[in-house]
Amino acid sequence: MAQQVVQTKGNAEIILFDGNGAGNFIFNMRVLDRRRRFVVLTKGLYATQIIKNFGAVELVHDSQGLQRLLDAYGIRHIIVTDQTDFLFPIQRTLREFLDSPQFKLIAKVPVVTDSGNPLVHNLLLYENREVSRPRETTLKLKMLTLSHDIDVPLRDLGIY
Repeated sequence: MAQQVVQTKGNAEIILFDGNGAGNFIFNMRVLDRRRRFVVLTKGLYATQIIKNFGAVELVHDSQGLQRLLDAYGIRHIIVTDQTDFLFPIQRTLREFLDSPQFKLIAKVPVVTDSGNPLVHNLLLYENREVSRPRETTLKLKMLTLSHDIDVPLRDLGIY
């Protein structure tokens, strides 16, 4: 999936990612994205303190909030897993939202884990057909493990 994303044409962008294997995906993106065009946003929908039981907050609550998130950062690509064990209701809402004409499924890549009991799921890459320039100038990251949140100027990320 990382190779599929890196091969897309265009400028630097923020990709919304929701699902299992974010760390593996980000690692592969860093290896393949030599021009550092992509930022993978895993704290767009919710934030946790390591695991949900230690503390968590849902950042987006409905499809209107999802649209605001996409518009705020000019998100063109969304990657989700087809998992069914959601931690937050917004994860199900996102997948329902992606089933609208605004989004096009570009790729479906199977992921197989080899942990004695192989689990199979898919990574799904969607394109937002109604993407616009970012409305925000700063990427805001909710940090439950710090005493403050992190704000990163989009210009410093090559976006804007």
